[in-house]
Amino acid sequence: MLSITQVFAQNRTVTGTVTAKEDGLPLPGVTVKVKGTSNGTQTNGAGKFTLSAPNGATLQFSFVGYNATSIVIKGAVVDAVLTSASAQLGEVVVTTSLGIKHPKAELGYAVAQISAKELTTTNVTNIANGLTAKVAGLAVYSLDNGVDPNISVVLRGNRSLEGNNNALIVLDGVPIPSATLNSINPNDIADVTVLKGAGAAALYGSEASNGALLITTKRGTGDGKPTITYGNSFQAEQVSFYPKLQNQFGTGAGDPGYVDPITGQYLYVPFENESYGPRFNGAIVNLGNGPLDSAKGFQQTIKYAAFPTSPVHQFFVTGYTEQNDVNFSQGDSQNSIYISAQNAHRTTVVPDDKNVKNAFSVRGHKTYGIFSMDYSIGYTKTEISTYGSNYVPQFGENSLYGAVLQLPANLDLSKFSNPDGEFGNPNNYYDDYAVNPYWIIKHTRVNTDRDQVLSNINFKLDPTKWLSASYRISNNWGVAQRRGTAEEVDFTPYAISDPLGGTNLPSLFKGTGKAPGTLYDETQYGDGTFNNSPGAGYNRIQGDALLDFHHTFFKDFKTDLLLGNTVWQQHLKILFDGSNNLLLKDFYNINTIGGLVNAAEGEATIRQIAYYGDFNVSYKGYLTFDATLRNEHDSRLSAAERSFWYPSGKLSFVPTDALSFLKNNKVINFWKIYGSVSRVGEINIGPYEINNVNVLTPGFPYGSLGGLSASTTAYSPTLKPELTTEVEIGTDLGFFNDRMNLDFDVYDQRDKNQTVTINTSIATGYNQSVLNIGETESKGVEVQLSGDILTKQNNKVLLRISPNFSINESKVLALLPGVGQLSLGSNTYAVVGQPFPLLKGTDFLRDPQGRVIIDPNSGYPAGNNPNLVTYGRTTPKYDFGTTFTAGYKFVTLTVTIAPAKISCGVVCEGLLGFASRSR
Repeated sequence: MLSITQVFAQNRTVTGTVTAKEDGLPLPGVTVKVKGTSNGTQTNGAGKFTLSAPNGATLQFSFVGYNATSIVIKGAVVDAVLTSASAQLGEVVVTTSLGIKHPKAELGYAVAQISAKELTTTNVTNIANGLTAKVAGLAVYSLDNGVDPNISVVLRGNRSLEGNNNALIVLDGVPIPSATLNSINPNDIADVTVLKGAGAAALYGSEASNGALLITTKRGTGDGKPTITYGNSFQAEQVSFYPKLQNQFGTGAGDPGYVDPITGQYLYVPFENESYGPRFNGAIVNLGNGPLDSAKGFQQTIKYAAFPTSPVHQFFVTGYTEQNDVNFSQGDSQNSIYISAQNAHRTTVVPDDKNVKNAFSVRGHKTYGIFSMDYSIGYTKTEISTYGSNYVPQFGENSLYGAVLQLPANLDLSKFSNPDGEFGNPNNYYDDYAVNPYWIIKHTRVNTDRDQVLSNINFKLDPTKWLSASYRISNNWGVAQRRGTAEEVDFTPYAISDPLGGTNLPSLFKGTGKAPGTLYDETQYGDGTFNNSPGAGYNRIQGDALLDFHHTFFKDFKTDLLLGNTVWQQHLKILFDGSNNLLLKDFYNINTIGGLVNAAEGEATIRQIAYYGDFNVSYKGYLTFDATLRNEHDSRLSAAERSFWYPSGKLSFVPTDALSFLKNNKVINFWKIYGSVSRVGEINIGPYEINNVNVLTPGFPYGSLGGLSASTTAYSPTLKPELTTEVEIGTDLGFFNDRMNLDFDVYDQRDKNQTVTINTSIATGYNQSVLNIGETESKGVEVQLSGDILTKQNNKVLLRISPNFSINESKVLALLPGVGQLSLGSNTYAVVGQPFPLLKGTDFLRDPQGRVIIDPNSGYPAGNNPNLVTYGRTTPKYDFGTTFTAGYKFVTLTVTIAPAKISCGVVCEGLLGFASRSR
């Protein structure tokens, strides 16, 4: 008993905090163990631990991704600092094509890696936002700002005139449609690798001609301890800026009877939607197309002066996003499992629009001796409700945005916020030519349901030290369902009579007295989206077989030979039915309509078989050569054209490892020089677009009589892939033990055999033809810098800045002989010798100094230029982004700045979840 008592007397309670050397932040989940015993514990969310141990014993600290360390107990407090297992830039291991890992020092092309912490530091709800402004040459575009934005990810600018310019998205080694990017929970991501050029992604072939984003998801802990994490975030969003609108003049547009007979000046028009009337004078004037409800009804009036709050600003609201995440992880070096769930509820600046996303996933790894298995499955359910189209769809300007933008500056919009009330209903709305925007958001809705499943399983066998074999099968599948409705509008005889003769909207329906209700239902079996551009929107099943031979010869020559085969199939089916003439008000059923059902059905399949190889040899780790070759057979092309080859070659050299006078340099600790040459193609046609087909003739079927006509577009069985040839050189530098890092590269890409649609003479029997023509060039410079100005180890304060900058110059080198310009649609053009796309439009007549020519009699512009004028390129030549990180103790503030966006995040490690606000 005495000896036992003495042992207890020697034990003491030891406390401490474990932090990361790189940023000084606490590390939760670190294993702390008394050496030589089973006594141990784990740090909590604040990186703190408490343990009973004898004085003089040794504590061992270990954590996945960090170097283990040991500290002898000399007091009651033991703090530990862990360094990343890849702290030196030359030792960083990067996930490359097909999930193969290589040291960054051996790569002969530009690559960037974004960690999970960098991706989610501002608590983004989708991966694309987390990548914004993080990587030089990477542009993330939101093609709309709605509650369900379409995201475009572009690397190194545009190359294809009319085809796909988006980067390939690869999830856990498997290509996925870019439209499904929003379905992935950002908190499930372990890291994202950006392969910037065609050479870097050459093994993926035609799908990666625009570079690739490789997303690796989490697989569980590595210390055997179960971990449960919960996170909550709340974000607010507002309209960041509005178009510059005047607030000095009222409505008027020279309507008959509203023009001063002497001066010719436009007079005030109470029902007009154009603001070319007289200057505001503060008088009380009538509003609308006569009295309400009848000729003896109430007459609206309004002060002829700008309202204190712009009606455009009044309409939009503050949007909110609340996100809840929970995950469970457990595992060791051999086996692991990761389970996660997410709920995200978002509203946006448009009233009543919402997006509710629920995501669930299971991922893991299992090892049985020389055999291992990796698996993942994720399911995402998304429910979206947005506004639809108004009851006058033939008036394009009467979209919601158009209805809001034309509101006059003197209007108090709140008086019209009830679309069924006295002032806001369709019979009494003041504007003759627009629909009340509140009627649009309340009585027209588009409700979308998306079910998406992303799954894959990979089997791997390591029979010897020099050979591994693997086979992966994956399936990306989804169903998207959409229903659009618009309520019937019944007009009063008084409204239809158009009291003031302005040809108001109700008068357009004098034949029936109503705008019938509308309905459409659409279902797409594919990837769970409604994207049906070439190769997108399809479900995909894929099999990848790989043989990896690796051996080191003569101690210094490390070699790796990869041989592979990929077979994939994509399938798409679309069903649509609808009607613009529902018989029963508020009864949305396709069985009760007037006239014929608008119905359509489409189905398509694409198949591709590819064989490829990658040979890599590295001498002492500082001189590396890599060569790839891929052959593809694609069903979208004819038998004579569907087989094609893609080669690439890369070389890298690390002087700091090769030259003795640069070794152990205190200023430059890492220096790599690299270069690559590659050729890769892209198929920019859909299935069945190489042969001319017959299509349904308008007006048929007529009773039991059907009718087909030849398509107005001529296709060609000789179409080939677009070919991109890229040359790239660059350098990576690390200074002061990697406290400052610099990546610099230049590239030149030539894209020929452009697949474009051109207009042809109708004498040929076709209006258009699809041809391989033209050539474009895209060249640029990319600079990425990161530096720790202050570190917590030396200053107790962290201050880090990570700016990046890129220049991209795209140019059209050639089109058809004798053709200098090609319309790309939406007022954009490709012009030989100019950047593309160029935006062109109409303009007023101007003098040589660029001033608008004014008619001396009316005071208005003298007229329009008969020719289209060039406004400029639609993609930026210069792009930049900067991330600032500042930290003190357990609080870290991150600010990311992009040309059109600023996002902030505050992280309170171990005490709170973190919240962020994006503007």
